[in-house]
Amino acid sequence: MDEIYDVVDKDGNRIREATWTEVHTQGLLHPTVAVLIFKDKSKKEVLIQKRSEKMKQTPGQWQHSAGGHILAGDTPDQAIHKEISEELFSSRNLPDFEIKKILSFLQQDFPNNNEIMHLYEAIYPGPFYHDEKEVAEEPVWKNWDELIKDMKENSNKYTPSFHCIMKEYTNPKP
Repeated sequence: MDEIYDVVDKDGNRIREATWTEVHTQGLLHPTVAVLIFKDKSKKEVLIQKRSEKMKQTPGQWQHSAGGHILAGDTPDQAIHKEISEELFSSRNLPDFEIKKILSFLQQDFPNNNEIMHLYEAIYPGPFYHDEKEVAEEPVWKNWDELIKDMKENSNKYTPSFHCIMKEYTNPKP
């Protein structure tokens, strides 16, 4: 069964609900969340994960620390906590660490995939307990500068969404 999401206007106001299939085949604007988790305050290492081969979109590609669609009726803050818990803690209770929203932007990483992305950052050194249904292997710490270089040199290893996130994160609009 398809998950149900809120369809929103460009200001994020709820218009109606639609299924995963409807938002992605009809190009309906819907909200999503993502987080970049850094190992420490220096922000020299960021956690990345490889998507499971079972995922509908971009299977087997590397992406941001965690993220996903916001279920109908949920807030971005509720959704990011759910996504981190599901993907990086196998639905265990989250440990106590700050998850801070840093920006929102319009994203179209695929034709007919129109999203308002709510991007968060956090600092947490681990440990993590990845969900094997969504995450192919143990998430890894990647040096920030090496990640940016590798994303340019090996673009196809990384999800289009991760490319959009990194562009917005490294070049925020005023």
